[in-house]
Amino acid sequence: MMTTLKTLISIKGSVFCTVFENPNWREKIDNDGFVFIDYNPDIFTIVLDYLRSHVPVNVSCYPIEKQASLKIAADFFGVPEMTQPIKVNDRFASSAATCTITPDGSCATRMQADGWDCVVVGEKLVTSGKHDWFIRIEKTKSANIMLGVAGNQPLTGCAHSTQGYYLYANNGKTFAGQPLNKSHVPYYDANIPSGSVVGIHLDYDCGTLSFSLNGHDLGLAYNSVSEKGKPLRLTVSMYNVEDSVRIVDRV
Repeated sequence: MMTTLKTLISIKGSVFCTVFENPNWREKIDNDGFVFIDYNPDIFTIVLDYLRSHVPVNVSCYPIEKQASLKIAADFFGVPEMTQPIKVNDRFASSAATCTITPDGSCATRMQADGWDCVVVGEKLVTSGKHDWFIRIEKTKSANIMLGVAGNQPLTGCAHSTQGYYLYANNGKTFAGQPLNKSHVPYYDANIPSGSVVGIHLDYDCGTLSFSLNGHDLGLAYNSVSEKGKPLRLTVSMYNVEDSVRIVDRV
């Protein structure tokens, strides 16, 4: 695998910064122009994903042995934040009559006939800064679930066709309502099954929205999602009966 020097030194205080801030680091370059890093490639790939995205790793999605290896790697490379929990401080605040929400606001489930009229939203309204939500798909029949952000206006029916910015779990493509009005835009392009944790990463000030899957950065999805002063909030739509999603506190 290959990466750039910019990626390696993207987090201050890491081992990579210590190594590459040394003026003699070029002595480590081999005959092919590379610096060799001797580490388990399966684990180091995940470390690189973190260095690129700065999105913490969803260690709970891995077997116990690998969780331990990831935490060891985080400490070894001087990036302990890689496996630290993130508090989201949000909860589902309202829903359509077709859905139920647990008393603590963490889990929403579609209870009635199939359709796109089950829309649940977060109670936190965002008008500035960076925000991360992590949604675990607890149960789904066909992954007919839209996950993203939308404005503060009432959402009914096919919310993804009227407003907001979403990732569609069924096929990994993106959908956006007005003013973009786009659907089935290539992005991740694969089904996202039950048990997956989808990260929704909003930078309101820059107007960007990206997604991650089980701690792996999927890249930029939208670069014009916010309008000054107009709030955005977490928004999820579920189509099939018994589909269920949960806001989780960490990745």
